[in-house]
Amino acid sequence: MADVRCKESSLFAEGWRAAETENQASARADDGEVLRKAKTARAEVRRAIREVLAGR
Repeated sequence: MADVRCKESSLFAEGWRAAETENQASARADDGEVLRKAKTARAEVRRAIREVLAGR
């Protein structure tokens, strides 16, 4: 209980969320092309899986 009260009074979760948001925005800016390629590759794999399951 003391841990929870401490985290609430120090706004720990809010600080953590703000730091994560900043880190993710930075990653998108720095690695945007890598992330786009990964998204495209994932879509291609999903499309291939659907085709296999459809018996093509």
